[in-house]
Amino acid sequence: MLLLIVLFPQIYGAAQSLFTPLMQAMNLHKLRSVIGIVAAVIKVGVTIVFVQIWGLVGCAAAYTLIYLVRLTAYSIYYNKKISFNIWDYWYRIVKVSLPLFVVVLPTAAVLYFVSMESYLQVILWAVVYAVVFLLGAWLLVFNQEEKGEIKKLARRLAKLRG
Repeated sequence: MLLLIVLFPQIYGAAQSLFTPLMQAMNLHKLRSVIGIVAAVIKVGVTIVFVQIWGLVGCAAAYTLIYLVRLTAYSIYYNKKISFNIWDYWYRIVKVSLPLFVVVLPTAAVLYFVSMESYLQVILWAVVYAVVFLLGAWLLVFNQEEKGEIKKLARRLAKLRG
């Protein structure tokens, strides 16, 4: 549970990390550094309060909350300084992430109750997972061009098969 709380925002932080070298190249990283320092100081205070209320989960929640606040502050800064439509960027990131959450959350819930005791069970579960993930991506993420490419690949594979 703690791992999920802490790792969840890392997905979005990694997506935004490409802006760091861009800001350095444009010599616009000073305010970004200030935002990071202010966020760190606030995180200490929030962590102290949350730990007293929720214990270790409070520490993870404080980290995640301030991390997301810091990412939001960076997004606003990028939007203002380099005139990059960061909100459209985030819309696309979230849209691509949907199948991940649609598949991962129910899968984690099912795996909690299912024990896999053989390689065959692991392989079968991986196939089910991949099919469900691709179905989610097909319905929620892929555009017409991407769907066309997948259909073209499927036709080629069908020709090879027979």
